[in-house]
Amino acid sequence: MGPTQSRPTRHAWRIAWWASFGAGLIGLVVLVKVTLPFFHFGLYLAMASLVAVALVVLTPKGGLQNGALTLAALLSTLAALEVITAAYTEVVDIYLDPDRPRFNGDAPRYMREHPELGFEAQDASTKIHARRLRDGQIVYDVTYTIDAQRHRVTDGNKLAPCTILFFGDSFMFGTGVEDNETLPNQLLAQAGIRCRGVNYGFHEYGPHQMLRTLETIPPAEMASDCVPAAFTTLLPDHGRRARGLFYWARFAPRYDLTADGRVLAAGRLHRFSGRLTSWAAFRRELLGVLRGSALFDRLYQYPELVDRDEARYTDALLIGLITRAADIIRERFHVRLTVIGWDDEQRHLRPILAELSDRGVDAIDKDTLLAGPWSPDYLIAGDGHPSAKANRQIAAALARRIGGCQ
Repeated sequence: MGPTQSRPTRHAWRIAWWASFGAGLIGLVVLVKVTLPFFHFGLYLAMASLVAVALVVLTPKGGLQNGALTLAALLSTLAALEVITAAYTEVVDIYLDPDRPRFNGDAPRYMREHPELGFEAQDASTKIHARRLRDGQIVYDVTYTIDAQRHRVTDGNKLAPCTILFFGDSFMFGTGVEDNETLPNQLLAQAGIRCRGVNYGFHEYGPHQMLRTLETIPPAEMASDCVPAAFTTLLPDHGRRARGLFYWARFAPRYDLTADGRVLAAGRLHRFSGRLTSWAAFRRELLGVLRGSALFDRLYQYPELVDRDEARYTDALLIGLITRAADIIRERFHVRLTVIGWDDEQRHLRPILAELSDRGVDAIDKDTLLAGPWSPDYLIAGDGHPSAKANRQIAAALARRIGGCQ
């Protein structure tokens, strides 16, 4: 009687195990889909741990089962450390940092994952209340209006026949200033009633997002037939952003630099592209994938920042990205891309702007656009982004360069 009763018990136990295993995998897949990629690496490790546990259950006792048990323990430990590190970074380094901007109350960000650009604004047709404090004092307290395409709203004539294109990072987006104080809106206000604009700039973007936007959005959806100008901002760290050499830049689009200086799209920075042309290319791609892990990112850091060969590669990649974007804009809209460089005290951008000019790009330093000598009030005090005053003066100079939209 005993043996006849053990079979249904064992069978029921296996059914329960497979049901739990399937539910666990489905739950992890759902978590991957609904969370930002900061936590994906830990969830992938957790999935692998479940598979290893399944091997422990299904394999007979002996060396194979012991190996599966060891693998399960290792993967489970790594998954736990990864999730803890990612949570620590998000909570301690970001959420609990009193000097970081806050959105719509106490949220540390308002973005969602984007399959091509890495990330974009979380919601369309909404308003974001942005507030930043430093040492208890208000740095800025403003509202960002996001349009139906998840872009910062522009105030130009919506029925105008001509479209000015704006690309870039938080400088172009207008961090810390009101809607009517952004560079695009200041320029549109001075350009005439025949122009509207689209602001593709967003926090933490770089030239790789500009190029990917141009490569993935059909021209008819991007602008009208009349495009009098296209602008982008350039910062000294944009090459490092395109390499994923910041914690928040690890999930953006990847571009490879060919021997002749061209750039080719290669998926996302945290995924293998399958296009491996040299050991150096494989190493860069492997590091990009591993940096999808918050644990690896924190332990390994960024030795590329102090390696001269890697620094030269980064600058060449940056130039290649902007040159290719400028070529597309010229081919489609018959206008030059204007690059506005915000250089640092070391003048890192000077040779890059010069090289871009040699390649036919309208590359200029912001100092040539400001009305007077540099003044601290050109930046938001305690923040470092352009002030409304700087945007207004640069917009006036750019409007004169393009002749307006009369």
